[in-house]
Amino acid sequence: PAFLAGGATIDGWIPSSLRGNPRTGIGAWSEADLVQFLKTGRTQHSAAFGGMTDVVQHSMQHMSDADLTAIARYLKALPSTDPKETPYAYDDTAARALRMGDATAPGAAVYRDNCTACHRSDGRGYNRVFPALGGNPVVQGKDATSLVHVLLTGSTLEGTKTAPSAFTMPAFGWRLNDQEVADVTNFVRNSWGNAAPMVSATDVAKVRKTVTVHAPGMPPGAVLSH
Repeated sequence: PAFLAGGATIDGWIPSSLRGNPRTGIGAWSEADLVQFLKTGRTQHSAAFGGMTDVVQHSMQHMSDADLTAIARYLKALPSTDPKETPYAYDDTAARALRMGDATAPGAAVYRDNCTACHRSDGRGYNRVFPALGGNPVVQGKDATSLVHVLLTGSTLEGTKTAPSAFTMPAFGWRLNDQEVADVTNFVRNSWGNAAPMVSATDVAKVRKTVTVHAPGMPPGAVLSH
């Protein structure tokens, strides 16, 4: 029953579940969504990260639609590992608060200042460009390592034959401390209808020790101050 349900950390990333779980797997994805993801690394639900970007870039994008469809149909046949997991339903409470200028919830101000330009106040992002956070199975997974990792180090989704534009999420680990990363992680994991376990600054510190965080290059004469 745990086959293809994700697992332990590999190269600093948590493999995503490919089972039919409605929140933490691909239960809400259509066959067409899966084909699009395998071919381009991006859908309305999520975007590739970590080692999966290499799989898309060097393998999946070169496969035929028939083979990609066959994979998608097989994956859609895998049942959920948790019959009690409820389907995702959007909740606009966090979006309304942000639009009204209310960023008092823990992590809301960090999200407003660093994330809304791409992922928007409603958490829905921009389809096939900047991934949605609301309903995203990676965001709602039991283990938040992948989300913390990408917040600390950033990530680039390279272009493919059918989706030639490359998109990069910048690293925030050089200017957000462990508590700020934990706060925004929890905000994202529990807003817009998402529901996931909380993480602590200690959890973030453990991930930070395993990754390399690069600060952006500074113009001549410029200095960072705190």
